Amino acid sequence: MHPSGQRRPRKQKSSARARNLPSQRSIGGQPGATSAQELEARIEDISADIERQPEKGVLQGLERDKSLLQRQLNAIRDPIQRLPLEISSEIFVQCLPEYPTLSDVCSVRPRGTMPKFPTMPTLLLNICNAWTDIAASNPKLWSRMNIEFPAHRVGLEVMVEKWFQRARSHLLDVSLTGALDATVAALIWRYSSQLGRLTLSLEPLGPGDHSHVESVVFWELLGTQPEPVPLLQFLEINGRRKFEYSPRPILRFLSLASNITELILCVALAEEKHEIHVVVLPNLRRLQGGGHGGSLRILDYICAPQLLSLTVVFPRTNGDIVPFLQHSSSALQELVIEGAGKLALDEILTLVPSLIRFEIQWPHIKDVGQLFNILAQPPPSDVVPNLRILKLDLINSDPTVDQWTSESWDTFIRVARRTHIESIHMSDRYAFLLYSLPHDAWESLRELAEDGKDIWIENIDAEINILFCPWWWDGEFREGLLNY
Repeated sequence: MHPSGQRRPRKQKSSARARNLPSQRSIGGQPGATSAQELEARIEDISADIERQPEKGVLQGLERDKSLLQRQLNAIRDPIQRLPLEISSEIFVQCLPEYPTLSDVCSVRPRGTMPKFPTMPTLLLNICNAWTDIAASNPKLWSRMNIEFPAHRVGLEVMVEKWFQRARSHLLDVSLTGALDATVAALIWRYSSQLGRLTLSLEPLGPGDHSHVESVVFWELLGTQPEPVPLLQFLEINGRRKFEYSPRPILRFLSLASNITELILCVALAEEKHEIHVVVLPNLRRLQGGGHGGSLRILDYICAPQLLSLTVVFPRTNGDIVPFLQHSSSALQELVIEGAGKLALDEILTLVPSLIRFEIQWPHIKDVGQLFNILAQPPPSDVVPNLRILKLDLINSDPTVDQWTSESWDTFIRVARRTHIESIHMSDRYAFLLYSLPHDAWESLRELAEDGKDIWIENIDAEINILFCPWWWDGEFREGLLNY
């Protein structure tokens, strides 16, 4: 109190306020900026004033001034704030996992357990005001998400809504796992016009879940999408093993995604008793079907006139592939067959004359011989005149050495001598390729490498590759024996 009995004038409440506090504009090396040393000195002065100041009102003002100076000092020291906004925003984006998970934020915490630490990008909102502003203003940070559906969750719908709002008009990349409910599905469908990529996993999250009810509900919700998804370019669906789904929901969804360019469908589809109209996907470029308990029945229900790459997993017979190739693209450039069954490769290759890359995994040795005989045919009998790359994975094939003879190598050399073939990669597990390689074939491969061919003969178990390659030179050409 003043000796006169009146309160001290308000302007004398804080001595620090007369010290010309720096503004935010003076930070970051701009003209008139205050240095870190000056800010540290002022903070020390105010700290000393705080220790000596008994009056509560004045003390609050000093603490506010100290907090302001501390924030400005942090801003000077923070490298993120010294960078242009575009660069700091991109740094945050590069720190993201492939799919940030919302369930880490929304799931219920059992009593007695520690709360989950926020994950990216939510973590960026909990560092400081500057980082919060950068993160909240960058829609790319919020354009990818993985939503896992646990048995209990709190505020998931609200969190999804906020996440989508922060993404603004940016294309969305969404991954959904577990037992999706209708409420969240309706929310996602509301943003369907922004969906660019969608990944669905129908497998249960917990090992104790043996019910297929949630999986079926999840699948059926695909058919509830009311509006087109014009910007969707990528769709991946992984179904439950040993379970078949009706093809109608996925076909209805695909009919609304006319601009899709890549489709991965590892789902076993049930055989339909009633007729189903084929869905034409005019912009589809890459297609993978089968695998993980899936089937290739999807090939019976779609047509892709512009398809460039096809991967089929565990085809049983030509009937799984040939009808699709007959009514789809004749401009196919890449064909990958994983787990080859009883296939007539001559019929398949005849349907894809534009093929550039052909890969086949785990074929029977006799089928490999059949393939080499097909590829060794000279024009005009050559069925794939544009083939550049051939890859054969014999890891799980029959390792009997006497099935791979010197005649097999002779045919292989004839294939490698075809002028249009640039690269051949063969791998096995039991080294029967290496054991059966005769000296004259070795010399022929060496000559081919000198002519510019890339030829790999790889043994997985022995971790040995024999590389015949034009760039493997050391003074004179030598074949490379690579040990890893």
